[in-house]
Amino acid sequence: MYKYIENYKGRKDLIDLYEDNSLLLYALQLRYDIEDIISVASEALTDGSDE
Repeated sequence: MYKYIENYKGRKDLIDLYEDNSLLLYALQLRYDIEDIISVASEALTDGSDE
């Protein structure tokens, strides 16, 4: 059986930094084999009203 959710819950770096977007980033990292998802997130996510 797949352990994606368990592995995701262990990704405190994503969860602490990106809260609501952390699962999206985790899935993106898995699907596209992204090594540095934090760099991608800092360029790709737009959450604030000033973006």
